[in-house]
Amino acid sequence: MKTIAFLRLIIAAAFLAAFGSFAQPVSSNVPSAAEVLPVSSPYGEATVIRNIPYIAHPTPRQNFDLYLPRDKGGRPFPLVVWIHGGAWMMGIKEWDNVKYLVRHGYAIASIDYRFSTEVSFPAQIQDCNAALNFILSQAIRCGRRFRRRTLGAAFGLGTP
Repeated sequence: MKTIAFLRLIIAAAFLAAFGSFAQPVSSNVPSAAEVLPVSSPYGEATVIRNIPYIAHPTPRQNFDLYLPRDKGGRPFPLVVWIHGGAWMMGIKEWDNVKYLVRHGYAIASIDYRFSTEVSFPAQIQDCNAALNFILSQAIRCGRRFRRRTLGAAFGLGTP
């Protein structure tokens, strides 16, 4: 039994060393200006606004990126709220595996949240709820209408 535990530790250390370059960059608290993405981007022709804070005094991770498809006729489009995976301990909002949806007329709000290594659970759920409340309230305030809202996540469940 000790041998198996030791082997798991060695494998975990190897993975951490190999994937250490994927550590999350710390985002700015200031939203960027709207950036128009070219047709050749993974999102297709779209507008992105990065690092939008969803609370009054955010930490570097309490923000989201909003990807809007090219507006064709002013009709409302569906909104996908994306919560990246990482067991609440790691990950980045840029890990949105649904980039292709923007090409097909969906908006994506990709949320970032504080990790469980920074604050204890359920702060991560509270961050996601705050982001969702902010997104929906700002959409109403700005006159942006979304036809439907969908919550997507990249959570993985493993066994110890």
